[in-house]
Amino acid sequence: MSLVKKKMEAIHDLIAKSEENWECMVMLKSSKPFHVNAAMSRMYYSIFLLVKSSMVINCDNPDLPDVTKMSMDDATGVHRLAKKYLDWINRKWGIEYQVLVRMREQADYDPLSVTAREFEEAHGIWANRRADFVRNLKNIRRLTP
Repeated sequence: MSLVKKKMEAIHDLIAKSEENWECMVMLKSSKPFHVNAAMSRMYYSIFLLVKSSMVINCDNPDLPDVTKMSMDDATGVHRLAKKYLDWINRKWGIEYQVLVRMREQADYDPLSVTAREFEEAHGIWANRRADFVRNLKNIRRLTP
């Protein structure tokens, strides 16, 4: 199998994992009781995987700066790299992504839970944007047109 084909399969798998995380978030959101921390974590990882898939695609483009690239094997600082990439695309997105990172860290590690209101605010920001990211990645292999 060619390297290009392997890479495209890996990117397809990242997008599929993003879809799975989003579906889990939706199920958690509708569960009673509402498992807000788990839902926040799944929302974050759904977005992160889409950003990572775009950055992996960008590795093949020598015209793009390093801030836009991440290899499939990168493991150290990947969340920070994703934030820098979103900053590069749109400063507002980078700021909103950093808030999402902090809420995911709170949901996963802090004793204080994320509130339903914080979750709903994040969901309101990311739901439509995520749908656009998925559509763009599938159609033009980029997060944005």
